[in-house]
Amino acid sequence: MRAIKYSVIRYTAILAVCGLGLLAVSASSASAASWKVSKVALVGEAALAEKAKVLTPIEIGLPAFSTTVTCKAVVVQKHAKAPIELNGTFTFQECSGGSEGCAVPSSIKTNQLTSVAKTVGLKGGELPTKPTTGETVLTLELSGPKCPLGKVPVKGSFTATSPELQVELVEHELAFSSSSLKGVIGEKESTEVTLKGSIFVALASEKTWSFS
Repeated sequence: MRAIKYSVIRYTAILAVCGLGLLAVSASSASAASWKVSKVALVGEAALAEKAKVLTPIEIGLPAFSTTVTCKAVVVQKHAKAPIELNGTFTFQECSGGSEGCAVPSSIKTNQLTSVAKTVGLKGGELPTKPTTGETVLTLELSGPKCPLGKVPVKGSFTATSPELQVELVEHELAFSSSSLKGVIGEKESTEVTLKGSIFVALASEKTWSFS
């Protein structure tokens, strides 16, 4: 009887260990999200279409100086890179605004940026974004004989949020927000910079894609 009880206990222990192993594998698989194109894991890179659909205009603000730049078009020069990166630049076009005495350029191009995608909830995703090298996201060039600002390097990072990034779609919404962007005025002074707006982006191939 003792031999039978020992065998049962040993067998139960083995099953428990195997079960934990399977759970660990399952959890690891679930956490290993990556870019998918046509529901297949991306190998290498996939270029995004250059022309984005603008849902709400891009706004770059310097609240302390009552200055807001509004851009109505966006050119995307980016590619998804396996397994989790999105690299490249944005060019904000048809820009206007500024403040009294400060004119703004019609086009503003970011420096090279790197995003690392992550899933949020059951369907969404986030792309925390920062400069690939250095700290400067973009430079606002405000001009005018009475403009106190001039060239304003905007440093830090921002986030692009996508409500259905885990869903296989042709286009995905990216909504921009910032909590850590700072504009450098002169040599030392820094000021808060806000970034908001939303666009739809697609692959140049027009295939469905997701991050899941």
